[in-house]
Amino acid sequence: RHMWVLPIFFSLVSILGAIIYYIMPLSWPVIIVVALVALLGTWRLSHGITENKKQIAGKIGIGYMLFIGIFMVVWGILMYTLATYSTTASLRSPWEIIPWWFFILYFVATLALIIYISSYHRITFLSVVPLILFFILSFSVALIVYRVGYGYDQFIHQATERAIVEQGEILPKPPYYLGHYALIVILSKLSFMPVELLDRFFLPLFAGIFLPLIIFWSLKKSSPSLLPTLLFLTLPFSSFIVTTPQGLANFFFLITL
Repeated sequence: RHMWVLPIFFSLVSILGAIIYYIMPLSWPVIIVVALVALLGTWRLSHGITENKKQIAGKIGIGYMLFIGIFMVVWGILMYTLATYSTTASLRSPWEIIPWWFFILYFVATLALIIYISSYHRITFLSVVPLILFFILSFSVALIVYRVGYGYDQFIHQATERAIVEQGEILPKPPYYLGHYALIVILSKLSFMPVELLDRFFLPLFAGIFLPLIIFWSLKKSSPSLLPTLLFLTLPFSSFIVTTPQGLANFFFLITL
């Protein structure tokens, strides 16, 4: 139940914020009202979610601790490699500068996850952590390599969001983008984080953390294994590597299925 709190809160902020922003500017009183109503709605909706009491659980053993130690080393090397090859140059693809051995380590990490998932049947929250880290790694390649930012659309959206933060609104107001703008602007105001920083990191990290949790939660009755969750990465996931209105809409649509 608890894993739904943030997704529900963000979705309510996006919906309520979009409706109100279409009518009036996003001033501080409006933002506070949206946040309070979203919190109340989150509390109400999250308490309506039923939990499966027959969860597969067990103690974390030495085998898991050994695996997580090795996996964290490989994961750290992969993330450090991406950071090392981060650039401001114009690239058609991040794979143009990432060394060939990155793919070998990525394959090793994938294979290790498959073996671990296939042999370890005691599923707890800690056992899902490697999967979350792997999703974050997969979604963050463009985020890390493109130091300035990936794609042209992101710069347009960030400039619009910055104008809304400073002025309260910007005209015209395209309905298709309002949910995205309202969510990022309200979170930026409430957290006092720069809108550019929040916009860049929001969807890759948000999807990387919550997609594996929600996919597993949705499938655990029919398949009490983490393997179907890992197989999600065999599908195209470019929607989640950069924060855009379409990517955000795809995420919220996916978690409602």
